[in-house]
Amino acid sequence: MYPGDPVAAAKLPRSTSNCVFPGYGMRTLCELASYPTFDPKKHWDRCGNIMDYFACYLTGSDEVRMSEHNAYAWGYSTGLEWNPEILPFTPKWIKLPMIVRTYVGKFEKLGDCRLEQLRDIPVGVAFADLHASIMSVRGHYTGADHAYLILGTSSQLCFVLPSTAKLPTLPVTTHVFPFSDGLTLIAAASMNGGNALDAFLSTLRRWSVDATHQEISSFDMSRILDEVDRASSTTSPNRIPTIKPLFINERGSEDRGVEIHGLKKDTSLNEMLMGVCRGVIHNLFSLVPPELFVSYGVKKLFLVGSAKQDRFLVHIKNYLKEHGACHLELESAVTNTSAAYGIAL
Repeated sequence: MYPGDPVAAAKLPRSTSNCVFPGYGMRTLCELASYPTFDPKKHWDRCGNIMDYFACYLTGSDEVRMSEHNAYAWGYSTGLEWNPEILPFTPKWIKLPMIVRTYVGKFEKLGDCRLEQLRDIPVGVAFADLHASIMSVRGHYTGADHAYLILGTSSQLCFVLPSTAKLPTLPVTTHVFPFSDGLTLIAAASMNGGNALDAFLSTLRRWSVDATHQEISSFDMSRILDEVDRASSTTSPNRIPTIKPLFINERGSEDRGVEIHGLKKDTSLNEMLMGVCRGVIHNLFSLVPPELFVSYGVKKLFLVGSAKQDRFLVHIKNYLKEHGACHLELESAVTNTSAAYGIAL
């Protein structure tokens, strides 16, 4: 995660559309503009994401067009406009992208290949990875009663709700993105997911080397996780230590490190890893008010990636039961998320 210059960031005005920076696009641009050595010859006159650049390349346009949700992730945008409070801090010689909802232009060429049969085909605006990934699971479904729990290296819990829904106060780690006509995407993104298991095992290995002064052969991760999967549904919850596995501090929060309670002298490695898995799930759910599950008509929770594995699934079911959300239908996504597939749909 790009920390940037805290001094430069502190000089920027409070955004009227975000409580915290959902991304670093506008912050980075304004920070660069604050340095007198930045672009003294005014070499650059446009800005955007790499995906926006590629869209310009395909259409032969020098007008950068950015999607509404990518602009939101850059920060300081509302709807199809950049917020006026940030404009005085942007480089005066660099034109900000035009925010659009659908198309950026028509296909012109791909490098030296003109591909006449594709000429004038509309080119859609570039989508954010998270939106496109959710679309790959939703397929052609257009309803507003599904949620998505994605567990990979990090983890995300997302809800698609009507744009008219009146939302409760949300934690700073939860963002409200425009999604499609009449729909809003509520996304809680945790920095901690499957990487917490890797971090825990790597720490054990380092301690072993420190204690024995001998190199330890690499772990067979697949075997270890298979054992955790098999034992997860039969191990008593009382045997599992309570672990808050924040190996990476969450956005907008103080770095408190990992917390472990209930570790006993006979606690097994499997039980410790189950505690890490339970902690990942509890931490992710803690980023979202429970009423989003109960009060907003969510009927189905799709499980994506490692969320389908027993080591996480048993804790998802237990959490929902404890918080009055047993009505939710859990469904394993047929395929894991793919931003490319989602865009193709």
